[in-house]
Amino acid sequence: MSKVNKTNYVSEASEFAHHGELIQGVFEGPDSKLYRGLITLKFSAFSSTAIFIKEKGMKDIIVFPKNKIKALKAAKLSLKHLGKEKEFGGYLIMRSDIPEGFGFGSSTSDVVTTIKAVSSSFNKNFSQEEIAEIAVSAETASDAIMFKECVLFAQRDGKVLKNYNVSLPPFYIIGFNDSKGETIDTLTFEPAKYNLDEIHTFKILERLFEHAIKNQDQALIGQIATVSSKINQKYLPKPHFKEILEIAKKVKALGVQVAHSGTVVGLIFSNDINKHEKYIEVQQYLKEIGIYKTWEFKF
Repeated sequence: MSKVNKTNYVSEASEFAHHGELIQGVFEGPDSKLYRGLITLKFSAFSSTAIFIKEKGMKDIIVFPKNKIKALKAAKLSLKHLGKEKEFGGYLIMRSDIPEGFGFGSSTSDVVTTIKAVSSSFNKNFSQEEIAEIAVSAETASDAIMFKECVLFAQRDGKVLKNYNVSLPPFYIIGFNDSKGETIDTLTFEPAKYNLDEIHTFKILERLFEHAIKNQDQALIGQIATVSSKINQKYLPKPHFKEILEIAKKVKALGVQVAHSGTVVGLIFSNDINKHEKYIEVQQYLKEIGIYKTWEFKF
């Protein structure tokens, strides 16, 4: 989702949330250095909207609600990137229905929509790479929702490690929240300290993913996501992860994907299955382990 509406002084932009990642780990970049990287799975059920009202001569930006600190920082950085920070301030109004702290990328959606709203108010369209750079500066670590195509993204460096130049194949996802009521603060969550074997595994997974997306191989992508989720279970355990893997086998899911710094989990299926029957089947199994709230979406 990338919607922008504007007048001379008022600009509005919206962006979808995401549903965690297909892969998250450490990967080699084009410069042969190692970077923390991820491949984001977008989620259209939730979204964030930013409305920016620019005011010439105003020395600051006032944000509503006041707790949207990352969006405020993104607005200031966007003005600076435009070279307008000394001439303009304004008002930033945020609207979002994205639950916070579960791995839906609420802060990244806020930040990306803000960057787009501010830039469009000056008749500028930042490139995807520019948006990524500003987003990381605004929130330390950012998801890759600003990219239309599928990319392997260094979330703490704002760099595209690999652009696959194609979209993911169509998936059907049944999602749920596997937590004990807690939420995750991405900034206070300590990044995983992967060992050498895990880093080597991620290298293999990335090569397999490149082959899989090129050939639109849904089953292989599902397997790759499962391996990534297993590795990261060591660093942010999901309470029912073992049982979820067993359920995935019973319902013949292609794989399991998770929010690697959140509590969201998704069972991956081909988009051509009988969705109604599969949804009921999965719900029944999840209820047996105490998970009652589920949702479904096509990707």
